[in-house]
Amino acid sequence: MDVMIEYEVVEGMEEEADRVRSAFLDEVANWKPEQFTYRVLRKGPDGNRFVHLAWLDSKDTQQELFETDFFKTFDAGMQKVSGGSVHATPLFEWSPVTR
Repeated sequence: MDVMIEYEVVEGMEEEADRVRSAFLDEVANWKPEQFTYRVLRKGPDGNRFVHLAWLDSKDTQQELFETDFFKTFDAGMQKVSGGSVHATPLFEWSPVTR
């Protein structure tokens, strides 16, 4: 399962957002690498809008992630630095067969 997370950092919260993202990325760097991958992308070269892309091998892995302290800290931090504008969208692979 793939998930796209989008948000815009509130002006003045850029450094806090960097800390929150960095702490989360440090935690997930070696967390179940065969079951979970994560990328952070900036929308535009100098903006405050971001996209995070997560790949998880199952809903069980997703639930396990949601239950970790580091995810709870990350989620609360992202809500704070974005003014609550975090939006998550499930993504599905497209192929001509599944249209």
